Amino acid sequence: MNHDDIDFIEKHLSLELPRAFVNYMKPFPRDLEHRFANGVQTNAELFVINQLRHFFETWRYDYYHDQPDLRRHKFIYIGDDGCGNFYFMRGDAPNSNELWFWEHDPPNGFGIHERLKLEEYLGNEEFIWGEGWKVISCMNPFTKMSSDGKVISRANHPFRSVLNPITLDEWAEVVKQSPIFELDEHVTRTNPFTKEPISERAHPGRAKITDAGIEGHVKYDFGSLVLHCAEHSELSHRTLMNKLAAKLSATVF
Repeated sequence: MNHDDIDFIEKHLSLELPRAFVNYMKPFPRDLEHRFANGVQTNAELFVINQLRHFFETWRYDYYHDQPDLRRHKFIYIGDDGCGNFYFMRGDAPNSNELWFWEHDPPNGFGIHERLKLEEYLGNEEFIWGEGWKVISCMNPFTKMSSDGKVISRANHPFRSVLNPITLDEWAEVVKQSPIFELDEHVTRTNPFTKEPISERAHPGRAKITDAGIEGHVKYDFGSLVLHCAEHSELSHRTLMNKLAAKLSATVF
């Protein structure tokens, strides 16, 4: 990464990245095979934006529910413990060396990690399951997509969708007005103690396709729409996605 890459990230995310994170990301490989309209010839900014997706407000869980005052901050995900607990940093605190932790079991929410600082975590190879958070040494797969006309985004790359998102409210309105969609957000699970069924809104924005010619559903994913359909529907889905993209002023990838 170079200064142009950092400037692009900070401008589009409206933040000043922690210097410890910037220094750590400098060796991140540049990707000369993928060039974007802004002229940045690297996939490093896609990597950083992708980490922000974990704390996008339309994610399955509301990380800020018990601590709403933290919504004004921007957090960047940097790792996890493999059990659903996330490690992250304050993306808008350039001089901070704090390592933050989101614990879901028990649901203690956000907290500053008491044992480690950010620099220690980024440089420690023994902390998480014997492996630290390492910079990859090969081309990042984030810019290699095989979407085949199944992703709709307003950005010039689907992983940038959080910067110019299709909102969940917009998509819900399209579903409401469409004769071939119906929301399919909930799943039913069984309470292991009472054996009673529990309805959980596990997939916000997921819509089932009711048209007889297309079998599948459209998933809302961090400001973009992703089509999941059966193989025999391949030809029909292209027309559907083009119509949706036109309605939402977006692009089909």
